Amino acid sequence: MKKKKVLFIVLFVFLVIVLLGVINFFVNPILTLKNKKTIYLEVNDNYKEYGYNLVGLKTSSVIINNNVNNKKIGTYEVTYKYKNKTKKRNVVVVDTISPEITLKGDNPSYVCNYDTYVEEGYEVSDNYDEVSDLKVITYTIEDTKIYEVLDTSGNKKVVERKLIKKDTEKPTITLTGGSDVTIYKGNSFDDKYSAFDNCDEDLTKEVKVMGNVDTKNVGVYNLTYEVIDKSGNKTTAKRKVTVKEKKMYTDSVIYLTFDDGPSSSVTPYILDILKKYNIKATFFVVGTTNNDSLIKREFDEGHTVGLHSYSHKYSIYKSSDTYFNDLQKISDKVYNITGQRSMIIRFPGGSSNTVSKNYKEGIMSYLTTEVEKRGYTYFDWNVGSSDTETNSAKETCNNVKKRLGRGTNVVLMHDYSSKTSNIEALECIIKYGLDNGYSFDKITYDTKVIHHNVAN
Repeated sequence: MKKKKVLFIVLFVFLVIVLLGVINFFVNPILTLKNKKTIYLEVNDNYKEYGYNLVGLKTSSVIINNNVNNKKIGTYEVTYKYKNKTKKRNVVVVDTISPEITLKGDNPSYVCNYDTYVEEGYEVSDNYDEVSDLKVITYTIEDTKIYEVLDTSGNKKVVERKLIKKDTEKPTITLTGGSDVTIYKGNSFDDKYSAFDNCDEDLTKEVKVMGNVDTKNVGVYNLTYEVIDKSGNKTTAKRKVTVKEKKMYTDSVIYLTFDDGPSSSVTPYILDILKKYNIKATFFVVGTTNNDSLIKREFDEGHTVGLHSYSHKYSIYKSSDTYFNDLQKISDKVYNITGQRSMIIRFPGGSSNTVSKNYKEGIMSYLTTEVEKRGYTYFDWNVGSSDTETNSAKETCNNVKKRLGRGTNVVLMHDYSSKTSNIEALECIIKYGLDNGYSFDKITYDTKVIHHNVAN
């Protein structure tokens, strides 16, 4: 009887323990993670939640905190919390993808020699790193140019460019003076050209010229230039040479005039060119440039120093007094520099200017008559260079060339500080004038006056 009682007590205790375990199982569920505790995620890939297991009586949901940044390499935690239970999963964002390198140009590339290969370029990119963070190494092994690029995660990409010794490029022919040349009958034709090859370099002596130019007879002559490099690549070029009659304006004079100077950046070079060709010109000077030595040089080298304005402000047209006060001021300055009183003048804007209307109606009609009464001789111009509208020496020269004619040609140009293009333009104008029989002279009191129609 005793044994039965003891057995009953043991059984009862066992059942209580089991019952308490079952109750604890359902009241306090077991929380476990699905998949591995550490997950590796490729940078830029979206993180996929692998979930959890919760076994037991569920009275509330599990709270998940996720701080994974899939755009940045690093280790992040995902926490799972249920009441007082917490589980953690590590998410490691990694970069295992190699960068890319794209070769520009040709592959294979043809070269004269392996060591003369000129890099055609390449572009690199990476799924994670900036281009500036990518390390690129290039080197050549015999006939192969190798490019290696390494990203900051240690991923490497290698590409190769094959080099083949072969000259596939044609040489080039450069015709000095261009492919369309015009010369005057009787002048010599200096046929200059050069040839260059990427492998054979200077081939000028190998150029064959077919055709000829008869400079004694007017006509159009065609020349053909041919050169072949050592690899058999051939290049041809053509030039048209026009021989024409020279128009001789032996009865015509060009008067070169320069307004608004002198300036240290332009005038000395203008004077040098005039001296080179032994040509005299006329300078209508202003008083505010503080270049007295250049005015003295103009005078000493035999040019005409004319009066333009001391201030070159159009407000001098407010009245006859303001105009003549300004004129007297520049006149005195020139006299003090040269020792000679100049009476040759040019109105700012010319006698036909209309800006003077903004200051006084009819002022130019009065001044053009009054200056002559006071002994001055004023000059306008009949050949405009339009140099204030362009900084192209060629355009300025062409403007003058097409406007020149027979008789008196008074050319308007400028030598203020920003007109450096007129240095080259001047030589172009002089050469054209001399080639076509013009003579050059400075304005004097005996020069035929050129006047515009007064518009105010």
